[in-house]
Amino acid sequence: PAATRWCRQEDFIKRYGRLPVQVTEMFAAHGLGRPYRVELTLEEYVSYAKSNEFDWPFYVWERNFNGERRHLLEDFRPPRLGRPYRV
Repeated sequence: PAATRWCRQEDFIKRYGRLPVQVTEMFAAHGLGRPYRVELTLEEYVSYAKSNEFDWPFYVWERNFNGERRHLLEDFRPPRLGRPYRV
């Protein structure tokens, strides 16, 4: 589960660093068509986040968990209802 696999940033990046995730969308200047998906790998994003000084930084906001990104969801389990939560 994520609570053990992701407790250190180094472990997370080692496991998922090459995974591309969405950080923003850009719309065409003419306003027509679909927005352009802007992605960084998680390793690139961590590097960006460490040195970022912008007023409006990028945030990871992935909504597509198909393909390679489905592995992120495999690290989660729904909580057991009515029982104490254990990691």
